[in-house]
Amino acid sequence: MCGFGPRAMRRTLAPAMSCTNETAPILRAAGLRSTIARNAVVAALRHARGHRSVDDIIRRIEGDMAMPGAIAASTVYRTLETLEGIGLVGSVRLPRSAVTFEWVGGAADAHSHLVCDRCGGEQLLPADVMEPLMRDIEERTSFRPAPGHLAIRGECEHCRPD
Repeated sequence: MCGFGPRAMRRTLAPAMSCTNETAPILRAAGLRSTIARNAVVAALRHARGHRSVDDIIRRIEGDMAMPGAIAASTVYRTLETLEGIGLVGSVRLPRSAVTFEWVGGAADAHSHLVCDRCGGEQLLPADVMEPLMRDIEERTSFRPAPGHLAIRGECEHCRPD
């Protein structure tokens, strides 16, 4: 799990991650064990704005701990995969860039983005735009879309050739 062993990580991470008390119930409610590494990843994402790469997440965790090398990238990737699988984390992969992750927290925090394939810029898509679209999809297809994290890719006004 970390280069310094679980006891060293427990001593340094638990006090440093201020929202561990908030993240443990979220993990348990999702049917997951509340581990030190999961709490650290959840805390790092919940305190971040927008999408973050695995390297960004590791830097945040290690900065909070003031202990470089305390969490392995493989642990972060596995944790993100698990959290994405249950709908707590969303991801976006842009051409020529690393996959990025964002805390979405389930249906209550569902939101969508417009993501430019050229410059990587992101724009939050207001709920009042998405709600009618989701209703229209259901009416036309009898398929009910689940609320969640959605990234609509394309070209922004600055990158689009006119």
